Amino acid sequence: MKIHAQQNDNLDAILYRYFGRSEGLLEIACELNPHLMDKPVIPIRTPVILPEADTEKISVASDTIQLWS
Repeated sequence: MKIHAQQNDNLDAILYRYFGRSEGLLEIACELNPHLMDKPVIPIRTPVILPEADTEKISVASDTIQLWS
């Protein structure tokens, strides 16, 4: 899906707005948009390619670390 950035957008904020999360999707979006990697804030109306809908099903593994025993 191709969208256009809004004012003060970054890739993480865009993913959260469209998918409700960025975990597991940010890496894919970075590969799809290498032209955005040098910009902390994406200029208004810059085209951004989002991952396909089936990537929403990607589960993010959560590792639990025990600090004290």
